[in-house]
Amino acid sequence: MEEKKLPPIEKIAEAYSVIADKRIKQTDMDVFMVSSSNGEKEYKVTVKGNYYRSNDSATKFARYPGYPVLAVLMVQHLIPVPENLLPYLEKINWNEINKKYKRDYAKALDAALAEKGISEDTINAIKGAMKNTYNKFIELGIKV
Repeated sequence: MEEKKLPPIEKIAEAYSVIADKRIKQTDMDVFMVSSSNGEKEYKVTVKGNYYRSNDSATKFARYPGYPVLAVLMVQHLIPVPENLLPYLEKINWNEINKKYKRDYAKALDAALAEKGISEDTINAIKGAMKNTYNKFIELGIKV
């Protein structure tokens, strides 16, 4: 039996940014289009029951649900979105910051939040919300 791969928890913050920036559109009952943070790419997420397919690198090659899939789950109200914290995650160029930190997603998240001048309390609230969303995601048991 193949072991289920989980995304890095920091991908939850990237999915929050998708929602905050309104970079997701439903084009059909089971099809969603998600734009990248720098606007250079658009990912197609197709849903069939408990299976989520996407052409983003994480989902397609690393075999864990990437941020486009996580954003779709949020739009479907299957995992929670902290609406009050979304403004802090607007307009972050994740592509650029992830490259700068060589895909060390924890460092990239910390740098993105620090760059925005967010208070320690708010950073803790965001990370607490991420843990809650991540735990709900794990409970879903979706497949890619």
